[in-house]
Amino acid sequence: PVVVDGRRFPSVPVQATVQSLVAISPASLARSLADVLSPDTARRLTEAGPGLIPAETLGEYGLAARLDTQTLSVVVEIPALLRRAAAVSLAPTDAFDGAERVYPGRVSAGVTAALLVTDQLDGESDPVGQVSVAGFANVGGAKGINLDYSGVWQVNGDNQTFDRGPIVLFKDDPERALRYSAGDLAAILPRLGGSANLLGAGYQRTFLDLQPDRNIRPTGRRSFVVERQSVIEVYANGALISRFTAQPGPVDLGDIPLADLNNQVTIVVEDALGRRELDSFSLSSDLALLAPGLSEFAVNAGVLRNEGDAEFSYTSRPVVAGFYTRGVSENLTVSGHGAWSEPVALAGASVAFGGLRGVVQAEAGASRSDAAGSGFSVGFSYRGGAIFDADRNDSLAVRVEYASRDFASLSDPDSQNEVEWDAGVDYRFDVGERTSLSVGGGWISRYDAGDQWFASAGVSRRVERLVVSAVARAGRTSDGRDNSGLFFTISRPLGRDAFASVSHDTASRSTRVDYVSNRRPSVPDFSYRASVTDRNGATDLTASALYSETRFEAEAGVVTPVGVEDATETVTARLQTGLAFVDGAIGVSRDPGRGFVLFRKHPTLSRARLEIESGAGEQVLAQTGPFGTAVAPTRNPYRAEEMRIDLTRAPVGYDYGPSTYVVEAGARTGVKVTVGSDSYRTRVALLTFEGRPVSLSYGRLTNLRTGEEKSFFTNRAGRAAFSDLAPGRYRAFVESIGAVLEFEVAERDGPFTDVGTVQMERAP
Repeated sequence: PVVVDGRRFPSVPVQATVQSLVAISPASLARSLADVLSPDTARRLTEAGPGLIPAETLGEYGLAARLDTQTLSVVVEIPALLRRAAAVSLAPTDAFDGAERVYPGRVSAGVTAALLVTDQLDGESDPVGQVSVAGFANVGGAKGINLDYSGVWQVNGDNQTFDRGPIVLFKDDPERALRYSAGDLAAILPRLGGSANLLGAGYQRTFLDLQPDRNIRPTGRRSFVVERQSVIEVYANGALISRFTAQPGPVDLGDIPLADLNNQVTIVVEDALGRRELDSFSLSSDLALLAPGLSEFAVNAGVLRNEGDAEFSYTSRPVVAGFYTRGVSENLTVSGHGAWSEPVALAGASVAFGGLRGVVQAEAGASRSDAAGSGFSVGFSYRGGAIFDADRNDSLAVRVEYASRDFASLSDPDSQNEVEWDAGVDYRFDVGERTSLSVGGGWISRYDAGDQWFASAGVSRRVERLVVSAVARAGRTSDGRDNSGLFFTISRPLGRDAFASVSHDTASRSTRVDYVSNRRPSVPDFSYRASVTDRNGATDLTASALYSETRFEAEAGVVTPVGVEDATETVTARLQTGLAFVDGAIGVSRDPGRGFVLFRKHPTLSRARLEIESGAGEQVLAQTGPFGTAVAPTRNPYRAEEMRIDLTRAPVGYDYGPSTYVVEAGARTGVKVTVGSDSYRTRVALLTFEGRPVSLSYGRLTNLRTGEEKSFFTNRAGRAAFSDLAPGRYRAFVESIGAVLEFEVAERDGPFTDVGTVQMERAP
């Protein structure tokens, strides 16, 4: 067989020793690699003929080939310019040529646990310990029943508490993008409707990934909710401008300095389980169009949660909430939403139109609440690109919203609305290949406070490997404070996964210097960060390091205040690991609590080493070790993901089967793959019949114990290779000449056996 980039192709005639490739058929190679080689390269190989040529002669055609002594396959290297041009479609595809698909097991479970210890080195405070647990159980695979759960134990001196997280039982119908759920749910409506936590049942259709326990839930007006204590990082212009710890609950983006300086503020959240979620917030609303005839909807019903209680306790107040969105045409999508509960009833609608080189959305809502009475809200949004000059890569975002004082939403039904007008605009464009400019502004009018406004203009330029940006801002807060100043950053990438940056804000008189090596999904991985932050003379020195491997993550950090009287140094340490179970197989992994893929070696490969790589082969997702299995966390539920295996230290000639797998994981599932089998032996023989070689013949090989049949071929000399043999008795039959051969494969036989010349008998 021929292997290119980990993919197996049809076999070709070769001459080889056990250790090296001697000669190969160029015409056969052209036929085997017809889908990969450029037409010109394939033509030149075909013209060279079907006979064998020295392997080194392939260099004249720009190719290189070698023998993989472990799998007895021919590995061919093809330069990019000699490959067939690929026609790439950006539409989703399930096509993975040459790969075997694997699916979730019937019964699986995974749990991730992380121990976090925080200690203030003041000699008085006790260390604070926290054990976070998150996991799932699944019966029936991707279409089966899923149970999702989480919880946190807190230990502070003699005080111990346990706070459970959401518990959700759900079943998915991936073909129709439907989910049926029950338990601790979040009813999330379009922006004007808000959101509510409830105990009840839900029914929804969504074409996005189904993630019931996301760390970040958009709730409109540039705010989000964190489910667990998390470290939050805020980036603007690619530079880190703020890093802080948030307790469970809502976080308003308006409280984060410089949030309005850029219409693309990126939020990174890392909770106690080391999980990172990314979300970007824009001045424009989340404008989206559905394809014609497609619909998305969600309906939730139950009783409201006591929002002021950290525990999952519930009121007796019923609530029903839902929305429906329909793609009417390629350029028109309509949506409606509604909710009813004892404190508030509301309804709304929106229309999104594709035009004016972007997407325009108009929305309106009305409410009736016990606290505020009747109210309404309207909004207009626009987001587009190539507005004035496509060559300038310009983009424009506009948002205007109005809400009456008595308008209420599910998120805040018990008080009157505070914001009357909320408007913003942002325009940016490129000036050449290295420079981009931006201008923007915003205005917020409040009922019980003064107006808040800002205007900004910025420039960003690449100078060699440096990215330099500056934003001038003028503005005033609602309490009358001046918010004018200059914010600038200088950042430089350091390799592919690290960067250094310096930033300064004259308004808050704060300066920040960062050196960051970002964490990667590959293992083993070592990442770290060091930063110096100064605000009005108070300086913090921060450093942390994280080590990840297949079975665990370990992290340590320290924050040292400088220039602050009576300040104490704080150290943290985190250790995370988890257990994975699927159809009788058990493994240890760094984060199997949201789904996993477990690769285990067949007992015949006990001494071999197994690595699981991403489809591109640049990331090692998991490795085997003392615990025997390689467990990789699920990264793409309901999206086919290509994984490759790299097997080393296997017996010479061992045929371990497919080298590439396509994983079809569900929302909360475990997938099991066994690498290798008892059928790893190959037997080679020179077949003769009535004194002559059995040349260029086709035959059938039958396992006399199982009845399984497979084909075999002989070359011009009569040589045949019988592969994938397990211990047992076999019968080889060449029908064209009526010749038969029976032979035995013993348990003690090695992966590769050359039995020499064998005489076939006439079939009875």
